[in-house]
Amino acid sequence: MANDRALIASLYLQGKFQSEIGQVLGVSRQQISYDLKAIHATWRSLPDAELNELRAKELARIDVLEREYWQAWEHSKRPKEITNTEKEGDRIKVGKRSEQRSGNPAFLSGVMNCITLRSKILGLEPPVRTEVTGADGAPLYVVALPPQSVTVDSWLESIN
Repeated sequence: MANDRALIASLYLQGKFQSEIGQVLGVSRQQISYDLKAIHATWRSLPDAELNELRAKELARIDVLEREYWQAWEHSKRPKEITNTEKEGDRIKVGKRSEQRSGNPAFLSGVMNCITLRSKILGLEPPVRTEVTGADGAPLYVVALPPQSVTVDSWLESIN
């Protein structure tokens, strides 16, 4: 059970969906949901020292990942060597040319994700304000239902 929850936590932290984790372990998504609730409760109950250790481990993992993204970005900007071969009679003509590349932006997106995760772990992001509205941003109205002993018509007259 403890080993399964460690694996569930690891896969969860890798961004896997509950259904994917369930497939890996051969259990239902509902079981994974139950286990994740227990894992989250465990994390919330950890002493500050252990939480700081977990944060440090996650930050170190993010640092490694960010370095990989930067290296891949630099590699994606290197010129691409293209070799052409043509047969002319008995001779083979080989041509080489170099093509400049502008870099793969997916690697910079990965760097941005690392920065965002690091900011969340360190608590650097401002709080997010969430508002619940009706359709197209219209306000929501709360209506109290009348007691069963009152008719709807008399109740509507009493609130108007």
